[in-house]
Amino acid sequence: MTRGSFNLLAQILQSDPIFQNNFPNPQVPPIIQLATTLYFLGLFEISTVRGAAQLGIAEGTTYLYCNHYILALVRLLPRFI
Repeated sequence: MTRGSFNLLAQILQSDPIFQNNFPNPQVPPIIQLATTLYFLGLFEISTVRGAAQLGIAEGTTYLYCNHYILALVRLLPRFI
């Protein structure tokens, strides 16, 4: 993925309601969540535990980020298909 396409995807998806919350602790910026999601979607022959350790985050956090972006992408399907 090129930097331009990454930035475009981040820009399109950052306004999804899943990235908005009313909690005192803010979410990690959507662009970081996207980078993490793409990293994990591109992993081959490596466990999610090891990949999370490489990124310095918990395994559950990676699943959360991936779920956020997959839900946001599913909501956009009618717009692009």
